[in-house]
Amino acid sequence: MRRRYLLLLVIGLVISPHWAASADIVIGFAAPLSGPYALTGHRNETAVEMAVRDINENGGVLGEQVSLVAVDDGCGLERSLEAARKLIGAGVHAVIGHMCSHASLLAAGLYETADVLMITPDSTHPRLTEEGRRNVFRLIGRDDRQGELAGDFLADGWRGEKIAILHDGSTYGEGLAAAARKRLRARDEVEAIYDFYVPGQEDFTDLVARLRRERIAVLYVGGYGPDAGWIVRTARQQGYDLQVIGGDGLGMDEFWSIAREAGNGTVYSDRPDATGSLAARG
Repeated sequence: MRRRYLLLLVIGLVISPHWAASADIVIGFAAPLSGPYALTGHRNETAVEMAVRDINENGGVLGEQVSLVAVDDGCGLERSLEAARKLIGAGVHAVIGHMCSHASLLAAGLYETADVLMITPDSTHPRLTEEGRRNVFRLIGRDDRQGELAGDFLADGWRGEKIAILHDGSTYGEGLAAAARKRLRARDEVEAIYDFYVPGQEDFTDLVARLRRERIAVLYVGGYGPDAGWIVRTARQQGYDLQVIGGDGLGMDEFWSIAREAGNGTVYSDRPDATGSLAARG
């Protein structure tokens, strides 16, 4: 329900009176609807569909109905550009998306050129809004801020203990891990391990064995839910009580579908609950 309230607010804000003069108000949606993040992508799609339905059932916007065009960007590089071109070709007025930061960064320039408003509920890389594009907005915090929170949390909770920071090499993951390390070191703590892992694996046995051998007490993961889910699940299967911490990418449904009960106790940063907002209730 939280996604629905958030996106209902967004769609209501982005539709302006001059758009309502057309025969149809077209909203685009771009997310990974296939691949390892498809579960989250489809849940976001459902939220947008529900928001559009709520608007239309309440008379639409100035008497006009809202229609939705959804595309699958697979959280990929070329596919995000293909998805953006498809939406622009469909004549959308605004796009809800993309999910992955690298996908949003690539697509943003195309939307700017086509004068299409872009609002991402998920992309957290600072550069997305620092580039100064007037058409780009986001509904979530930035990785530099998440990293500061993480660095403080690690320094306060595990001072003097062995800390590992790992990332998946993605725009999102590496940026988040670097921000967490910067803050940790500003607090006069130095991580025992800073490294990357290959994403998309289902066997993290060697990685977990390395962490255990180095007596790592807490692991900060800069990456997405599926990999973190396999890491924590593998650790528990080995009887290793590793504390896992991460950014909002660990809040994905895919983390829990993989980690299951092994994920209990995992800590991650996330956006405030939109259901408590009076604006979202309207």
